[in-house]
Parts: sequence; C-alpha cells; structure tokens
Amino acid sequence: LILVCDDDSMQRLLIRQCLESEGMRILEAKDGYEALELVANNAPDFVFMDVDMPGISGIETCRRLRARDDAADVPVLIVTGADDQETIDLGFEAGATQYITKPLNWPLLGRLVKYMLRSAENLQELKAKEDHLRYLAYFDHLTDLPNRRSFTEQLRRNLVNSEKSKGQVGLIMIDIDHFKLVNDEYGHSVGDQVLIEVTETCKDNLRYHDIVARLGGEEFCILLPYTNAIQAEGIAERLRGKIESMQIISEGYRINVTVSVGLSLVCSDDFDGHDAMQRADHKLLEAKTNGRNRVCA
Repeated sequence: LILVCDDDSMQRLLIRQCLESEGMRILEAKDGYEALELVANNAPDFVFMDVDMPGISGIETCRRLRARDDAADVPVLIVTGADDQETIDLGFEAGATQYITKPLNWPLLGRLVKYMLRSAENLQELKAKEDHLRYLAYFDHLTDLPNRRSFTEQLRRNLVNSEKSKGQVGLIMIDIDHFKLVNDEYGHSVGDQVLIEVTETCKDNLRYHDIVARLGGEEFCILLPYTNAIQAEGIAERLRGKIESMQIISEGYRINVTVSVGLSLVCSDDFDGHDAMQRADHKLLEAKTNGRNRVCA
C-alpha cells in the first residue's frame, strides 16, 4: 500500500498508473496534513513525498511522520524539483529514506519502489531478530521475568538512585523448597507450571516499582526500592504465606509448595549490589537450614 503525497493532481495520476501497473495499491494525498491523516488511518508500507507543497512542506511532513511510532520505519521517498545538496540534506535529516529529482524516470520508478520495499522488509526482519536476541539476553523465556544479568544491572541503577535520594532498598532471595522432588515425581512440565504460578503470585503481591527476577532454576530475587527493614520483612512474609496457600493444578496433579526466603537491605557502601545479594543468599541458606518455609532477615 503506497501513499502518494503531491499537490499536483496530474503527477499523482501518473505515479498511480506507474505503480498500479506493478501491482501496488495507491492512496493519494494533496498535502502534508492529509498525508498524516491517511498514515494514521491506513498504515501504508511506503510514502512517496513531494518536497514543495502548500501548507507544510514534504520535509516537515516527513519529520512529523518519523515522530510517530506507527511510521518510524516506513520507507519515505522524497521528490524534489531541484537537485541541490541543501534540499537533499534537509530531507535526509528529516528522516527520508531516499530521494529522486524531477522529471521522474517512469520505467525506473516502479523498480526503485520495489527495491526500497524489499530493503525495508529485510530491515524489519533484522530488527526482529535483534529484539529476540536482546530478549534472550535479558529475560527468562519461561516466566518472562528479567534474568540474572538484567537484574544485576537494575540493581546497580537502583543503588545509584537510592544514594541520590537517601532511600533504602530491600533485597529478597526466594528458593522453592524441594523443587527437585517436584520435577522427579511429577515431571518437568509440572515443574515449569510451578515456576509460572510462583512468578504470578509474586507479581500479584508486589508494588508497581518492585522488580522480581528469576536468577535460575527455582531461585528468584526481588528488589524493593524505597523500602525499610520493617516493610521489607512484611513483604517477604506476605509472599511466603501467599505461596504456601497456593494450590497448583497441573496435568491432573494438585500440588502445594513452600519457599524459603532470605532478606537483606542494600547498604550505602554496597558498590554494585553483589554484597547485598550475598547477604540475602546467606539468610536464604539459614532459612533452609532451620526447616524451610520461613523468612530469615
């Protein structure tokens, strides 16, 4: 779907005939305002933009297109009557993908548009792969929670923010008790469901600015910004109780699980959060040693 924006009706007709012969569908706009409205309502795959138009110029229209989330990556071909470097530079600065000059080379135009469309598709595929790789690098694929790498980066950022605001930060380490027995007795698919249910229970019982992550296996960590010791222990105990009261139904089995919880506050001299995580981990080990299903702070 091609949007042709040109104030010259004859030029629009000729472009329409040229591109329709290549199997493309055409939308027409006589000025930049109409083009912006058509983009919002129709999501074209390509924009053919004349530079000199009444109202707002093609370059300004292009700039406004690029400010929209739904048109940030749409190929824009600007057409200028003057082959001057200043106009071309302004077009590229506004976000144009390519330019051509008048008079148009009609046999070449259809091929150029097809080439730019293929290039845009390849770019979208590449961005999708990059997004997927970024997701794999920072998120756990089963629970959609941040992974250890993502969590440690967010912990460092919170350390900086807490130092500036003089606020306290709590750190909760959670381990599902006897999780290996769940996998051994019921199978890994049931174990996966347990991990998902624990994740959802944590998310449902945390504040909007708290961050829960899966560090690996059955181990979770929760960052509690702007939280003192009493508040952090209350949140940890509430989570422990909520998880204990869950009944997980998966593949015909009814399963109850408990968690051991270690809690620490992040201190002002914690350089990168590693020491705070170690302290919480030591308290987690203490909770497990003392009978599990408890909070040690």
